[in-house]
Amino acid sequence: MTASCLDRCAPPRPVRPTRTAPVTPREHGAWGILLVPLATAVGVAGQAPLPFWLLLAATICVHMARANWLKKNRRWACGLLVVAGGCGTALLIGWQRGWVIPVACALAPLWWQKTRHHIAWQVVAVLGLTTTAPVGWYVIHGRWELTALWLWVLNAAYFIGGVLHVRMHVAAARARRVNRREQATANLVYHGLLAAGAAATWPAGAAWLPAVMRAVWGAWRLQPQLAIRRLGWTEVAYSLGFGVLVVYLNR
Repeated sequence: MTASCLDRCAPPRPVRPTRTAPVTPREHGAWGILLVPLATAVGVAGQAPLPFWLLLAATICVHMARANWLKKNRRWACGLLVVAGGCGTALLIGWQRGWVIPVACALAPLWWQKTRHHIAWQVVAVLGLTTTAPVGWYVIHGRWELTALWLWVLNAAYFIGGVLHVRMHVAAARARRVNRREQATANLVYHGLLAAGAAATWPAGAAWLPAVMRAVWGAWRLQPQLAIRRLGWTEVAYSLGFGVLVVYLNR
């Protein structure tokens, strides 16, 4: 039997359905790291003008475009990038917020990278995502101020601590045993420094203190079993509480 005959007799290959809906990033932590800093900027500023909403729309579109690009859903990725570009163009032309362009270019290398679990990559990713705080302040006011840098420090330091806290729990679950010296030391040392920072910048830095207490309690109650979904939603709740404290203590 010839190859052409075999091809005719073989059952038809199933056609992969074309994706008609955009991919939504499922990482709750990434959404929090991206949007909570932006919310602190508008909360401390006490106003949400139209440029802020354009920045918010562009931020969400870029984040979703990245997820669609990595999933090979190029049509949605390009469409979302076009919307983000339109928002950025409006900020540039309508409100002369020219600094959004170099910031976007500086963060572009992170956009192409797949999510990694190496600690250095995660810290760099947090530093990049939390730039929504200073950029949000700049877009709202049209100028850079020390408050913008301070909001970045507050948010980046908090969310780096969150990364270390989650890594502690994951390390215990993977090892299937608790060894606090190996698994909790980095988390506790970092949050000890964060507690010192809170004391040095009191009262504005007091927003870090709940995270410090979370780290100590988490290390004390560390278990080899990990309920990842519960841990994720708990971190979301802590992040929202942190954002509220930042706004309350820094207005």
